[in-house]
Amino acid sequence: MPTKKLTKPDERRKQHRLSLFSDVPEDELWSPAMKGWSLVPRTMPLILQAIRGLSKGKSAAETYLSLWCHSLSHSIVEMNIKAELIAGAGYNSRNCERIWKERMWKLSELGFIKIAPGKHGDIGCVLILNPHKVLRRHKEAKTPGLEEKLYNSILEESTEYSMQDLRQQSNPPIGFSPNLLPIPAKASA
Repeated sequence: MPTKKLTKPDERRKQHRLSLFSDVPEDELWSPAMKGWSLVPRTMPLILQAIRGLSKGKSAAETYLSLWCHSLSHSIVEMNIKAELIAGAGYNSRNCERIWKERMWKLSELGFIKIAPGKHGDIGCVLILNPHKVLRRHKEAKTPGLEEKLYNSILEESTEYSMQDLRQQSNPPIGFSPNLLPIPAKASA
C-alpha cells in the first residue's frame, strides 16, 4: 500500500488506532489508496434520511446511494451496469427492475438526478446533482416530507465541515421548476 507523509491529525488517529486495536494488521484496513473507493459527503447519512422522507413510503435512498457509489467522474453513471445498480440498491425479487426504475424516476422527480435515454433504454445515463442544493430547493419550496429538524441538522453538519454549497445561491438546473415539486397539502380549517 503506498504511503504518504502523515499529517498531525493522521498521526494522532494512527496512534489512537494502534493503542485500541493493536492486534489488527494494517492490511486488514480499508484505505483511500486502494481502488474501489467513492467520495461521499459527510452529510450522506442525513441526505439519505431526507430522500426517504421525500420518497413517501417508497424509499429511493438505497437507489441513490448505489448510484453515488458507481459514479466514477463528472457525476455521471452509465447504465451499462444496471444489474449492479439494482443489486446494490437491495432489489432482488422478480420485479426488481420495475421497482428500481420507479425509484429512479422518483429521484428524477425530486430533482436529485437527471435521466437521459440512450442505448441502454429509457434510463440510459444518469447525472447526479449536488444533493445539498437539491435539498435547499426543497426547503425553499416547502416540499412535504422534508423535516425542518433534519434539514437543520444537514445545515449544521455542513457548517461544521466548512461545506459552503448549501448556503450558496445557485441557478437551478435547466428544466427545474419549483412548480414541478409536489405541492404541499393545504391544512383544513
